[in-house]
Amino acid sequence: MATTKVKIFIASSAEVKEERDKCILYLNQVNKSRNHLHLEPIEWEYDIAHGSYPDFESVQKAINPLLAESDICIFIFHSKIGKYTKEEFELANKLGIKLYPYFKVGFSPKNKEEINKYSELISFKESMNDTILYESYESLPNFGELLKDNLHLYLSRKFPVPTSNEHEPLSNEVKNLMKILSEKQDEIEQLKNKKKSLPDKATKNMLESLEQEKKELLEELNKNEEIRQQQAKEKQELELRLAPQIARDNLKEKALIAIKENNYDDAEKLLKESAEDTISETASTFYELGKLKKIQLLYKEALRYFELAVKIKPEDFDMNIETGSMLRDLGYNDGAIQHFEKALKGFKQSDESDNIHIAYLNNELGLAYKNKGEYDKAINFLEKSLAAYKVCYEEEHTSFAACYNNIGLVCSDQGDYDKAISYYEKALAIDKKFHEEENSSIAIKYNNLGSAYNSKGEHDKAISYYEKSLVIDKKLHGEEHPDIAIRYGNIGLAYANKGEHDKAISYCEKALLMGKKFHGEHPKIAIAYNNIGLAYTNKGEYKKAINYYEKALVIDKKFYGKEHPEIATRYFNIGSVYRNQGDFVKAIKFYEKSLAIDKKFLPDNHQYLVGVKKNIENCLKQINK
Repeated sequence: MATTKVKIFIASSAEVKEERDKCILYLNQVNKSRNHLHLEPIEWEYDIAHGSYPDFESVQKAINPLLAESDICIFIFHSKIGKYTKEEFELANKLGIKLYPYFKVGFSPKNKEEINKYSELISFKESMNDTILYESYESLPNFGELLKDNLHLYLSRKFPVPTSNEHEPLSNEVKNLMKILSEKQDEIEQLKNKKKSLPDKATKNMLESLEQEKKELLEELNKNEEIRQQQAKEKQELELRLAPQIARDNLKEKALIAIKENNYDDAEKLLKESAEDTISETASTFYELGKLKKIQLLYKEALRYFELAVKIKPEDFDMNIETGSMLRDLGYNDGAIQHFEKALKGFKQSDESDNIHIAYLNNELGLAYKNKGEYDKAINFLEKSLAAYKVCYEEEHTSFAACYNNIGLVCSDQGDYDKAISYYEKALAIDKKFHEEENSSIAIKYNNLGSAYNSKGEHDKAISYYEKSLVIDKKLHGEEHPDIAIRYGNIGLAYANKGEHDKAISYCEKALLMGKKFHGEHPKIAIAYNNIGLAYTNKGEYKKAINYYEKALVIDKKFYGKEHPEIATRYFNIGSVYRNQGDFVKAIKFYEKSLAIDKKFLPDNHQYLVGVKKNIENCLKQINK
């Protein structure tokens, strides 16, 4: 992981030496907990060579360049303000460096000289009103708490923990599993609430069945690489959020220890106790409980806590982001957009920190509109995200690759495959600059290029890119892995479209066999059955094709219920087999089933709906001949 150096200038007089020492101690703690940062304190007594300057004014000329290079300036005052400290403060303010002034209260001047110096300090402090936020503190522990809270908030926003594919969306497969799991949790909760009105045995059997299905889904998600990365990120963020609070909240200190030990039940109890004990921190604690539930993959419970947190603090950036992201991943895109837009209002393109947040929020809005099928809006927001990142980073950056990839995904959904390919290639070129060839992000870009070429009808190019992706995945994961099963399925689909049916069936059966080892009965297995069905359809073996489509349909209905886009796809494919056989009445029946479901998920002008309607019209024409 790349490390970012953050220079922190500390200015004070000798009378607050303990506070200076406290600063250094905390910066060292941060360096241990945030591997992506190195906080470097600048203290002129140690950073300027002794004996080089005959008087303090000359020393100051050497200090000022050090200050100008700093990212943050901490100023600590008690009874007086020196001429050069004031000069340093004004220089830092003029340069736009982040300022943290702290004033120790309780000083009582005892003579005229002390009165004059203290009066000067008070005037200086009052001059900051409405322009610079400062903090007053009474004791060393109080100073430590303020410093931790301020720096933690600033560092978390300015230098967030980097993650792989940070701004790329979760795969549809993962999002589908998340939705299904949430629905199962809802069913279990509703059944428990209604159990008094149902026979005990019937209730028990239904609950046992639902709990078993929930357990299987949790096991499946816990095996998924995307979810494991997300869990690790959520855990790290939760630990970093709790760390500055432990000095003033013993319950949160115990909760942090429990989280580090993966003892989430105890952590939940401790956080709930903290919420009851410290009412002023309730919003923060609800947010932390949401994070905890997200780590455990209990998404509906996580969403409930995030929504409670944001109700208490409706303008909070982090709370709006988490609530919006959770809503989007569970398919509630309109609610997600509301929260992202609310968070976006709090930022202006005034500095790098704001632009990073503007870029992130525009990316999230773009993905939410993509999910809604509002592709022009999606591309507009994603392009805004890219423009904001270009303000932050003068040279190419991995964030650009994520933006290009996301725009490519939207173009693919629109059916504009040439544009999609252009964006995927841009993303790939940047990834290759920052990663070794054997990298999962590069494998994803190759796979996306393969899908675009396959949809465009250039099947040899598609196969070439799918095979490149397969080679990387085998180096990363070995010969057998869920991702490798996906690559085999994609290669098989490309061969099916190319008309090489036996090769298509061979690859799809490899995908099916490997998928069963990892998943058992699962939506991925349904996809494998569906792809074999497509190969047999193209081969003209319609009975076998329908058999595989129906196998896929059984699995999908088990996981998704009766109405879901995947169910619509299976109906459409079965309809196409009957059309090829000349049974237009049955074909229309299945096309209409497909259309009825997709109308609930797609906008009226979506190309897929237009295509299904056209197929129905063509079948009607054949019947009326």
